Amino acid sequence: MTLVPGKPTFSSSQQTRCGPSGNRRWFWSASDAWERLRQPIVGSMARTISRFGREVQRKDLKLPDAAPVMNLKTFPLAWRWTQPSHAVLPPEVLAQIRPMDVQESALLWAQARAFHANDHLLPSDFGSVSFRTTSGSAAEARSWLREQQSDCTIEVFVLWDSELAVSTTWRIFTEYWDDFCYPASDDVAVWPMTAAWVLLYHHYEQFEFGRRPLRKP
Repeated sequence: MTLVPGKPTFSSSQQTRCGPSGNRRWFWSASDAWERLRQPIVGSMARTISRFGREVQRKDLKLPDAAPVMNLKTFPLAWRWTQPSHAVLPPEVLAQIRPMDVQESALLWAQARAFHANDHLLPSDFGSVSFRTTSGSAAEARSWLREQQSDCTIEVFVLWDSELAVSTTWRIFTEYWDDFCYPASDDVAVWPMTAAWVLLYHHYEQFEFGRRPLRKP
């Protein structure tokens, strides 16, 4: 693990769990971040993706061996993280936001359609569902997100539509959630590769978090 110079260091417990009061300025280096993102994505998405018994096949998915540079010119939403009129995220953070290509996004879209119906999570698939408005403090919403899922090291998919998706860490998404989710225009789905839980952001400024019940052996 390589820490970016100038960033504070944390204990091992702080590095694996962020919690409501997690520090916002701890990052992986670009090379470490890519390896952490690439390996599980390759292993997970190259196999059959199954969600609640609904399967999506993708046998020919290939990802590059080397860490690509985020293509700010071609990814349609990059202005949200690179323009002074909106937000300029640190290079270390941008290095951990990997745009998915159109085929990958389409695969994720097909998976996400199994999560919900009528714009809400399917009650039959989740043991518990919680809601929270996002119209107040961004910091309070961030704390709520990290209360739902405290492990900030996990990788997640962030999906806007069938052609727009990125992979990043839960730490980065929760830290900058309001740069990923715009009110009035965005409906966003976020979930880890295990699909153990799903977060929906509704354009009317509401989070919906559902956790799947543990499966019996």
